[in-house]
Formats: sequence, C-alpha cells, structure tokens
Amino acid sequence: MAFTEINCASSTIVISKGESTYQMVLDDFPNAERITVVTFNVSASDRSLLNALSQASAKACIICNIPKRFERYFGRNVEKTKAAAKDQIARFMAQLDPTRYGTVVETYFAFRNHAKIVMTENIAFVGSANFSSESRENWECGVITEDTTAISQLELAVEQIKADSVRYLGESTRLLFATFATLHSCLDSIQDKLTEDCLDEIASTLDDIGRAVAKVDMPWAFAFESGGPLTSRIDMDQIERLQQLIGDSDPLRECAQFDPEAVDVDEMPSDAYEERLQAYLESAVDKNASRLMELEEAAKDDLNALRTGLVVLCRQMEGVLKEIARGRSAIDNTGA
Repeated sequence: MAFTEINCASSTIVISKGESTYQMVLDDFPNAERITVVTFNVSASDRSLLNALSQASAKACIICNIPKRFERYFGRNVEKTKAAAKDQIARFMAQLDPTRYGTVVETYFAFRNHAKIVMTENIAFVGSANFSSESRENWECGVITEDTTAISQLELAVEQIKADSVRYLGESTRLLFATFATLHSCLDSIQDKLTEDCLDEIASTLDDIGRAVAKVDMPWAFAFESGGPLTSRIDMDQIERLQQLIGDSDPLRECAQFDPEAVDVDEMPSDAYEERLQAYLESAVDKNASRLMELEEAAKDDLNALRTGLVVLCRQMEGVLKEIARGRSAIDNTGA
C-alpha cells in the first residue's frame, strides 16, 4: 500500500482541448537533464512525442501500462481476448523499444499504473492526459508546477511506480541470444573436429559477445532482481583469455590448419602413378594420421582450456538469457 501527498507552493491548473495540457513541460525538454513520463497509454502509430524524448539531450524514462493486457484471461472468448492482448502487447513493445530512441531512453511497463505525469527537473504536469497525440483531441486537465520541492517529492513517488514495474530492454538483447546460439554451435564443432574456420568463428563470436554485453550492461543492472551489471554474471576476463588463447596458441592454430586427408601430389614419386599408387596413398594417409596425432598432443592443453572456457561461458550466458526470457514473459503473459 502506498500513499503520497505533495504540497505545492505554487501551481497552475490547466484545461485544454485541441492542444497539449503539458505543452509547457514539452517546451522544457531541450533544457532538461532528466525527463520522466508516466502514462497509461501511448499513440498507436504516432511517435512524435516519443521522438521528442530521444531528440532531447536529457536522460529520459517512460513508464507505461498496456491496455487490454490483463493479469488473467478467462471467459467464453478467452482465446480471442488473449489474441487481442498479444497484439496489443507486441505493438507496445515495438513502440516503446528503447533501442529505437537511442541510449537515452529507459522503458518500464507498470501494469497497475493509471497515473499520468510528464516532468523534467524544472517543471511537472500531473493530470488526466496520456503521453499520446490523441490526448490533444480530448478535454484534459491537470496541474502544472515549477515548485522544485514538489518536483523532488514527485520524483520519489515515481520511483515507487518504477519499483512496481518491469524494465524492458527491447531489441538490445537480440545479439546476446544470437551469439549464444553461435557459441553453442562452435562448442559442438570443436568437440567433433577442430578446424581453422571454427577457430575464426569462435574468435568472431567472442567479439560479438563483448559488444552485446556492453550494449546491455547498464540497463541490465536495473532490470533484474540479480542487480549489478551484466559483467558480474558473464566473465569478461574469461572472454579475453579465450581470445588470447586463440590468437597466441601456435599449436592450436597449426592443429586446426592441418588437413589429414590432403596428399601432396607434387611430392609423389614418378612410379607412384603406376601400380604403386595405392600403396603410396596409404602411406601418405598413415603419415598424415601420425602427424595429426602429434599436433593434437601438442595442442591438447590449449584445446582443453578452450573447450572448458567455452562450456563455462555457455553456462553463464544460459543463466542470463533465461532471466531475460522470464522478464519478457512477465510483459507478454498471453502464453501464446
């Protein structure tokens, strides 16, 4: 249970139709360091207000409900209701995907929210209008204040709403999922046979993981119960060690480059083209097999270290991605 009472030393009541009731706050966006929006709804297709958040140099936070999304779905037409909810959820997730607006926008979904607040650190609106272009066409009303004490208290109240919300990271996590799939494929490959292409793909994937973690790192710290940056869950030092191992290990690279099925035709004796061809080929294959065993023995420790490191990294990423998936299912609860 929560209740907050905020007294304003000075405020203005605004009532409007045909223009935004919080236009004074929008006008302050270019001057602001912090922008906060709490709304029940956003426009279905018009992103002009959302674009205004990213165009400002301020750090922006938007907290939104999703109309038609319910905690439970029941009744005769439950599947129809869930389908409508799923469409609406998908639309809101696309519209409010923070990656569409740059790193300055944070998105939260609050499924018990009906408040409407648009504010900067300098001026705040509290009233009936959603953060949507459609609200301009309705009769809306509210209170605007520039009382810094009241604004500070209002920011604290917003933190309570945020604590009751789900952080949405958007498509910034897509690369993490993709790199995890590739990493698993690479691990399967080197369990079977080490090739140069496989080593190169592992090195490339490790680079991708580093970039993906950097992209999600700060939002992650606020999105999940585990807390802390993503780098506390995925060992970046381990990634660096694996990259150095691939780059510096001559035995590993030499073993990967060796093709045991290759026969150097230029070194074949002249009489090998006649009745001794089969014998020569068998001898060459035996030599190659022996050489491969030597190379594998020389690279054994490095190859074991690579396999073990990739297994550990896969387990770390699997735990992270399961948590991300749980976060997404907390938003889309239709189960469809």
